[in-house]
Amino acid sequence: MKVRYADVKEFFRDKKIAFSNKGWVDRHKDDDLLEVPNFIQLEPNTAFLGGSTLFDMGSFSYSWSALPAYAKVGRYCSIARGVTTVGVRHPYEWVSTSSFSYDNNFCIFRDADFDIHRLEAPDAKLEIGHDVWIGANVLLARNLSIGTGAVIAANSVVTKDVQPYEIVGGNPARHIKFRFPEPVRQALLASAWWQYHYEGFNTLDIKNPEVFAEQLKQLQAEQKIQPYQPEKIGKRMVDQWLLRL
Repeated sequence: MKVRYADVKEFFRDKKIAFSNKGWVDRHKDDDLLEVPNFIQLEPNTAFLGGSTLFDMGSFSYSWSALPAYAKVGRYCSIARGVTTVGVRHPYEWVSTSSFSYDNNFCIFRDADFDIHRLEAPDAKLEIGHDVWIGANVLLARNLSIGTGAVIAANSVVTKDVQPYEIVGGNPARHIKFRFPEPVRQALLASAWWQYHYEGFNTLDIKNPEVFAEQLKQLQAEQKIQPYQPEKIGKRMVDQWLLRL
């Protein structure tokens, strides 16, 4: 569904969905169209800083890049500018890789009398966990899963899944190292710290992951911290808002 920005900007501001990193300044013009997928699930305190297509994103995440509608991004993610996904595969096993054989949407192929052979729609999946940092100008293959805590270096070409807390880089992207030793990685994953609002971490040692995990475990045991569970924002809520206009 495409909607005019003017018709939904008040709704998204109220839900704390930002389109600029400087206050709630408008990045879009009133007549710009936003793409709102039917299956969208958003959380408040997210920022779409590039593009006009919304995708699933968890609280305290932002993206400077225009990711596809099928992307699913967890909480506390930081996505830099210039991140793109691989486009449609050309059939290199046919006589020609040219689009004339399968896609007449190009004006240069539209007028000829030729029966095109449609390609099967490729599977598309991009699942990004929590606390993922993707550097600038990264190219992501289709059907990727990027684990919680992963870091992808700028200018990398990622062709396979990335493990939790793994740092990868290069073309193609290869393992560089893990952010933390295995016991610390497991402790952080077990803590599921991203389930909480960062305000609850005021008394915790954010600079020491091992200590942080232990401190959070104690708070959890004493029930002194509760998961952050905001209302999710879906297309139905957008539809209801539009009906009021």
